[in-house]
Amino acid sequence: MSQTKANNGGKRSGKVTLKADEQTATIAVSQAGNICPTCNGKGKVKCTKCHGRGLITEYNNDNPSCCTKCGGSGNMYGGRRGSGRMTCPTCGGDGK
Repeated sequence: MSQTKANNGGKRSGKVTLKADEQTATIAVSQAGNICPTCNGKGKVKCTKCHGRGLITEYNNDNPSCCTKCGGSGNMYGGRRGSGRMTCPTCGGDGK
């Protein structure tokens, strides 16, 4: 019996087909990875509040607010714009 090496990437899967005489069997095989499938190991995802823009414009299109969920504060003219990225909710930011 052979073993597969440790998976240092994302989850991977495939199929193995066995044939003998007139018999065929297909087996699905998958191997968990050691990186988060949501953020692909980066620890950050697009902000769910501003959709990656760093600004919120739903309330007042003339004076958009900086997104506080991804690190902004104040408004576009007198504040710090958000990064557009937030901590991954699946892995908590560690990428695993």
